[in-house]
Amino acid sequence: MSVFELYCYCVSTLSVVLNGILLLISSHKSIEAIQELRYFLSNVAVAGGCFSICLLLLQPQMVSRGSMTIRVPHGPAQYFSETFVKMTASLSIVFYLYGTLSYPLFFIYRSMILSNSTTYGQYFNRRNLLATFVIIFVFCCLEGACLYYSNVSYENNSN
Repeated sequence: MSVFELYCYCVSTLSVVLNGILLLISSHKSIEAIQELRYFLSNVAVAGGCFSICLLLLQPQMVSRGSMTIRVPHGPAQYFSETFVKMTASLSIVFYLYGTLSYPLFFIYRSMILSNSTTYGQYFNRRNLLATFVIIFVFCCLEGACLYYSNVSYENNSN
């Protein structure tokens, strides 16, 4: 096992454990005033944990040659089929984007609550929060599907 693989295993495992702790903490009952914060933290923790598991499976390394960029999987995914590697890479992008887009959503939501804006409050309130998360997840899945179908085959297909 190389130093790179050992580093990837340690960091990804630590990330999965810390996201699990965050999910456990955010799932316990708390005061009503910060219930939305619990929703946001739970979404970010699940997305971060799934992203870390995907990275644990892939352990990608990027190699550049001129204008080409080659990603080499070093993790356990290298022993599976090309479809599995592509699917895992696409899922990692979906969870990364979902977690990244959930952070600013919380700040936008809190700024609208604090400003008591009636103009935007009708579009973005507690009732619409789940629908907003679903819309963000659908956009992230579309991006993951685009990545999955845009990958170039790395297996030798010459006859």
